[in-house]
Amino acid sequence: MRWRRLLKFIPTFILVGVAAYLFRPFYLDFSPPAIQLKLFSERCGDRLLGSLNAMDDKAGIAEMLVEIRGENGFKQPIFSGKGRRKGIEKELSVDLRFVPEGRYKLIAEARDASIWRNRSSSQVEFVVDHTPPKLDVRLTPSSPKIGGAISIHVRASEPVYPGMTVVDPNLFGRSSFTFHRLDGEGKVFLAVLGLSLEGKPGRSSVYLSFNDRAGNRSDERLEFDVRPVEFGMRFIALPPEKAKLLTDRRLMEEDRRRLARVRAMAGSERKLWRGRFLMPVEGIITSRFGEFRVYNGGLARSRHMGVDIKAEEGTPVRAANDGIVIFAGRLNVRGNTVIIDHGLGVRSHYCHLRSIAVREGDEVGKGDVIGEVGSTGRATGPHLHWAIEVNGRFVDPIEWTRYEF
Repeated sequence: MRWRRLLKFIPTFILVGVAAYLFRPFYLDFSPPAIQLKLFSERCGDRLLGSLNAMDDKAGIAEMLVEIRGENGFKQPIFSGKGRRKGIEKELSVDLRFVPEGRYKLIAEARDASIWRNRSSSQVEFVVDHTPPKLDVRLTPSSPKIGGAISIHVRASEPVYPGMTVVDPNLFGRSSFTFHRLDGEGKVFLAVLGLSLEGKPGRSSVYLSFNDRAGNRSDERLEFDVRPVEFGMRFIALPPEKAKLLTDRRLMEEDRRRLARVRAMAGSERKLWRGRFLMPVEGIITSRFGEFRVYNGGLARSRHMGVDIKAEEGTPVRAANDGIVIFAGRLNVRGNTVIIDHGLGVRSHYCHLRSIAVREGDEVGKGDVIGEVGSTGRATGPHLHWAIEVNGRFVDPIEWTRYEF
């Protein structure tokens, strides 16, 4: 009879067992929810950006709160929610325009749905910064000339990143330019630009902007006068044995291809030169930058993209500044030529050499001998053709001996 009485309780035992199995997450969950809180930057300006990922695989998350707390008692709720969920994944984007500057904490708190009400929290610290960086901008020279160069030197009050830049494309052959960082902190930057020979003198300007780590932006617009230059004309008579260098397209195309490969080289991203450039050889300047040239009574015409310095054959030619030799060889028109990369798109050319004393890849210092004056290539007598190129545009090299770009 006893076993018959026990049979009456079997359904109850089954119900209790099923209930215990179904509700085991709520009384066997002793672990709090896992929370991952991330910010994209520890310094924030007008907006805080980050992500929230909370998870509880057992009882689930019953309550969630995310808020900003400041040292001065400031509180601003970001997100709150109730209701059992296994996980919460959310991108955070918070308007901070009306939050005072200072140090803050982003805090996330969660409670699970178990009978033990397990709680967890996570926090990250950040700084609210609404102050744009201060910029000290210097142009060298303050009044550049047609066919010359200009450097833009920027020193910031805090680490910054270059933003938008704008220049006159008719004057510089481009509508924007690139700044290069000169220090490890990101406070000092330099850009060097060449002015077109076809540009017009007069009033011009440059616009630049920089952003700090919080996203605050500083803008500068600097106006300057572009000086005019009068370019002369020079008539040159080449001897018969060199006259073919005026008309032989095959020889000129061969030079063009070789120089195109050199021009395509990336070059150093570091500023290699120091201070002003040296004159590579002592002598009289017989032909200036930008002159119009007429050869053999009009057989050919060109524009002179450097300066010619007359000197005795065999006179040592010295590197105008520190750099790396990226070309050392013979060209049909330019003769024996050395090209040195000075970094940031600045290169110097030394042409018509009698001999070359360096090899490609050599590191040279300011004043090192790189060759000897000669008359190889399209030359009427011993001289050095010296040129400086800025991001593919030739500029007056004499300016580089007068200014520290």
